[in-house]
Amino acid sequence: MQFEKKLELLEEIFQEGPVVIFLWKNEPNWPVEFVTNNVVELTGYTAQEWKEQKVVYSNIIHPEDLERVKQEVRIYSHELKLKRWKHKPYRIIKKTGETIWVRDYTVGIYDENKNVLRYVGYLLDITEQHLHHLEIEEQLKKYFSFFEHHSASMLIIDPETGKIIDANEAACKFYGYSKNRFKQLHIFDLNTLSSDEIKIRMEQAKTFKKNYFQFPHRLADGSIREVEVYSSAIEINDKKFLFSIIHDITEKVNLEKELHKINRQLEELLQKEIKERVNIYKKYNLLFQQKIFGIGILQEGRIVQCNDELLKLLGISLADVSQINFFDFIQFSTNEDLLKTIESMDFNKFSFIQEVQLKHNPEKYFLLFIAPFIEKEYKNKIELFVILYDISEKKQIEKENREKEQMLLHQSKLASIGESLSALAHQWRQPLNSLSLMIQFIQQLSELNQLNKENLKEVLDEALQQINFLSHTIDDFRNFFRVDQEKKDFSVKEEIVSLLKILQIQLENHNIKIKISGDDFYVYGFPNLFKHALLNILNNSKDAILDRQKEEKDFAGIISINLDANKHSIKICDNGGGIKEEILPKIFQPYVSTKKVEGTGLGLYLTYIIINKMNANIYCYNHTENNQKGACFIIKFRK
Repeated sequence: MQFEKKLELLEEIFQEGPVVIFLWKNEPNWPVEFVTNNVVELTGYTAQEWKEQKVVYSNIIHPEDLERVKQEVRIYSHELKLKRWKHKPYRIIKKTGETIWVRDYTVGIYDENKNVLRYVGYLLDITEQHLHHLEIEEQLKKYFSFFEHHSASMLIIDPETGKIIDANEAACKFYGYSKNRFKQLHIFDLNTLSSDEIKIRMEQAKTFKKNYFQFPHRLADGSIREVEVYSSAIEINDKKFLFSIIHDITEKVNLEKELHKINRQLEELLQKEIKERVNIYKKYNLLFQQKIFGIGILQEGRIVQCNDELLKLLGISLADVSQINFFDFIQFSTNEDLLKTIESMDFNKFSFIQEVQLKHNPEKYFLLFIAPFIEKEYKNKIELFVILYDISEKKQIEKENREKEQMLLHQSKLASIGESLSALAHQWRQPLNSLSLMIQFIQQLSELNQLNKENLKEVLDEALQQINFLSHTIDDFRNFFRVDQEKKDFSVKEEIVSLLKILQIQLENHNIKIKISGDDFYVYGFPNLFKHALLNILNNSKDAILDRQKEEKDFAGIISINLDANKHSIKICDNGGGIKEEILPKIFQPYVSTKKVEGTGLGLYLTYIIINKMNANIYCYNHTENNQKGACFIIKFRK
């Protein structure tokens, strides 16, 4: 009677809410003797259906989980005689056929001989939390696969203790330690800096204050190598670690030391040569009469003669001239550049050195011309003839124009990044799906006890191919956004193909085909800026075709790229419907957009700037081919 009152109390307490109370008989299939009314939300079956045994509990447990649940009940209640236990999450099938994950907390009710009479417990729906947990586990598996097989040396470090948590195969090969030995080491065992210095750098990496470091590291054989380390904080299972990528730069550091030594020797030789040169400034006396340039004669850097304009440009008085070293006022990029230029100059001939600034007033810019000369009477004196021309106003205008241009280039690049990220997502989707299927296949083979070395190697080889494809895709993406350091000759076709590697899958998904024809040719300029200009044109064509596809569902987009090696030209045409005639004359002006939905109007303007910087012209017109109208862009390089 007392037990029944407790059940009535439970039924009253758990009328609503996520917690469902069950009382099972210790009989085959665990028939339900009592359950709270809110069971209908969990299982779809009413409490009355359970009590009338129209359904028994074992029938709703997912067939793949049933044997495990039975085994847990047998171990916990019959063998260990536990009073209470918690099942591992398992699935149940609702009356509607829907499968959900539940958490089961059970209490065993025993007689005086420790025989199980009943089981009482409560169930919770944990489907959302469990699936999220499985997703996290899957992501961790992918991450650690990438980590283990990457060609760069990688370490995972506990920032609190400095202990090395894991090292990939490349790190083991570089340092000469086995993986098990690595996990017994601390970062202090590798780094030759003091413990305090290492802790400071780990804290910088952990708090994102700094992520690049250069250290001397000791290998297993005792040798010291200079390495550069890129470190960042990562989180694994709610704990923060440092993820470090290590590159061996020993040869680079040694080369820099050798170059520094050579530069010092060259400087000494240059000074020796300069001491043998003497004055020929009398040939240029007439120049001192004019007021356009600042003119002076230098002996060992000191001004021994000058005109009023030079004093004005440098901001000094005539009384102070004898105490002033000219090179203390002028800011060069490096002294080595200045000395090398002077050494290479011809006597009796002016040479343009470089644009320079005034040290105490960096807003002042000059063109510096300089000439060494020989006066037979003064062989051991260092004589230089210098001319300064003020270009501060010109530089200020250039700076303002450059800032405007950089701002527009930055906006264009941000748009390019968005487009490229979208393309990258299309590139990655299929390989990631393939990797997921491979992992599931290995798991199925393991569960069926059919996993052997041959099967595993075959799947892993294929997985590595997919990972290499992803890695190459990232390299293409990274190269696309690499900043060009200098102009160079490059193949037009190669750069177009490189760009299409990023865009191809995205375009194919939008039913857009790219056709390339004609003969390749080379041009001189910045390859990545050239690709950004092409990207703006291709994005305009893509958007025009997508607008057509909104009106014509099965419309097939075509973008053709034709190279003419004889004319040094590129023609890019599409079948997207063309550009409005009233827009065509001003298509390359800023803030003029061709899109139906409002655009920035900067893409083609930036393309126009880039193409002109590459010594080329760009034109645009509408064309009709096979009864389909579209736009054509022609880029013609000036030979």
